[in-house]
This record gives sequence, C-alpha cells and structure tokens, in this order.
Amino acid sequence: MKAIVPISAVLILLAGTAAAGSLTPCCQRPKLAAVELTEALPVAVDQARVFLQHGRIVEKQRRDLYAPTCAFEVDALSDGSKRIEAQSFRVRRVQDLIDAVVHRGADDGGGRFVRVGMDDASPSDLFLGYHFWFETPQRGDVMRMSCYGAYAAPQDARPPTLAEIREALGGFARVDVAG
Repeated sequence: MKAIVPISAVLILLAGTAAAGSLTPCCQRPKLAAVELTEALPVAVDQARVFLQHGRIVEKQRRDLYAPTCAFEVDALSDGSKRIEAQSFRVRRVQDLIDAVVHRGADDGGGRFVRVGMDDASPSDLFLGYHFWFETPQRGDVMRMSCYGAYAAPQDARPPTLAEIREALGGFARVDVAG
C-alpha cells in the first residue's frame, strides 16, 4: 500500500500538468496531422506492436530503454503473416502516455518481517510519451502509433521531442505537423 501512494502522487502531479495541454512543463505536445508509413512493417508472431528505434525495427525485449522508441499497434495478435502496409494515417487525437514500472526486490523470506511496513517509498521509474490515434478509412486494423521517451526516474522523465520521434522512425515513416 505504501508503494501505491508515491506512484499515485507522481501520476496526479503529471496529470495536473497534462491538463494544461502538455505532459510536462518542459515539453510541448507534438501536434501531428498525419503519419506516413513509407515501408511495410512485419508484425511478429504473438505480437500486436512493431517497435522502431534509431530507424530500425527492434524486438520489444531488445529495445534500448534509455533511448526514444515508437511503436505501431494493431488490434489483434499476429500469427506471423500480418504486415502493416505502407500508407498514410491521419492523426485524430494525441493522448499523453505514462508507463510506470514497479520495482519489487527479491524476497528470500529471511527479512520478510523486518521489511513489513518499511518500504522505502521511492517512486518507480517510468516512460512518458504519447499515443497518436489514427483515423483513416483504409487504415485496416492499425490503431495508433505510440512514442516513448527514455526510461527515467519521475523527476528526470520527459516525453520524446518531435526530433526524437523522427529519429526513432528513421526512413520507415514521416510525420506531418499540424499547421
């Protein structure tokens, strides 16, 4: 219970800044009008997302957590034959993203009674970013593109900039900013 309170406090603080139009005071939410996928993306077996980082397709488990990443997401797991075809997606909504990672120390049973009620109450590290929800009749089962900033402590976390989003996508996609 004690671990929930600091995490909740961080999320409430971030939600308060999000109400002002940006996830954090330091960063302006990108106003994307469209995302143009220039190459088809294969969706791996039992996956629903394709991750792009440094202009390359990367497996979720092999991402560099400390570098910005973007992921295209479909509405169902792939059997291995699914592809996201090259096409243009109109962005209908941008949603702030907070992805907290809860740390739990290993419990060998020896110190269980000492640790009860003695949580260090430190907030969990997290990712900040954006969901770019798509609205296109021909989009098929592609729901959105999510872009994550670097994994960091709450006081250091920030969502990716437009330049970082472009760098993560590389030649696979282009983004058009709303005028």
